[in-house]
Amino acid sequence: MLKARIITALILIPLVIWPTIFLNKFWFGVILLPVILASTWEWNQLFNYRYQIFSIVLTIVGFIFYMCFIVTEPFIYETQTLNYGLSKNIFDGDSFYWLFGVMKQSIAGVFFIFWFFIVPLIISNYQKKSHSQSLILEAPLMNFLILTFGYFVLWGMGIILLLLQNEMYSLLLLFFIIWSADIAAYFSGKKYGKHALASKVSPAKTWEGVFGGVVAGIITAFLALHIFREFLEVDTLFVIELSKISSIQIILLSSVTVIFSIIGDLFISVVKRYAGKKDTGTLLPGHGGVLDRIDSLISGSFGYIMCLIFISNFAWN
Repeated sequence: MLKARIITALILIPLVIWPTIFLNKFWFGVILLPVILASTWEWNQLFNYRYQIFSIVLTIVGFIFYMCFIVTEPFIYETQTLNYGLSKNIFDGDSFYWLFGVMKQSIAGVFFIFWFFIVPLIISNYQKKSHSQSLILEAPLMNFLILTFGYFVLWGMGIILLLLQNEMYSLLLLFFIIWSADIAAYFSGKKYGKHALASKVSPAKTWEGVFGGVVAGIITAFLALHIFREFLEVDTLFVIELSKISSIQIILLSSVTVIFSIIGDLFISVVKRYAGKKDTGTLLPGHGGVLDRIDSLISGSFGYIMCLIFISNFAWN
């Protein structure tokens, strides 16, 4: 299993790095599209294809919005009307840019509710109660809402990656943090793990693994940013001037990203347990499905970009 994981990872990493560095926004988005579609299919499969028509509608709506974003975002990004900052007035500019800004703020709001409130509640509920007692995902309304939110966050992840790819080093840093944390958490947990993180959700995950992952993420962030600044002469990271980012901010950024990535991993594990499945699919040898491979990225990308925006809007060291 470990050998298959390593071989698959060695194949996938160049396939991720190459389009990030060498492709423009449009073609990067086109290559990313099959990953999102495969993930939505696996997500629907975890819910045993319930609400099939509604799932198809959500996929079509997500696809349309995603393609519109690919086409319009490169132009909007080059203007002064792209409102990343939380404190900036989204009503500046004409009606098209205003609507675009409102949609972004709305998506961020949905993500915030999902990752800060709904997901921790689901994980905690499953961990504290037995499967027969824990009905939070089995209730029809909650089942429907989680299915819907899942489509939002999967398509939203794609949009976040497109935003970050405008400055490829922002996206590369995200990948490096999550990959290093994932590897370190796996091996440190295997070597030193004694205290279970959430035994009913994912027995193999430990607090020692979490600590190892966070430390690795922090070290990776410092090394990557040093290389970006000193050797590649990178000036900005998304909306932050690298010359002004402090050590505390780097630690915050990497820690938040890793913690969010772990939450996403646990959440997918809970859904798989309710579905009675070990993996979300079988497409990637040693890793399971596409959703198994990107579960950390789905939530980690949100924590990463929100932390970047937070840092850019508050002058502190």
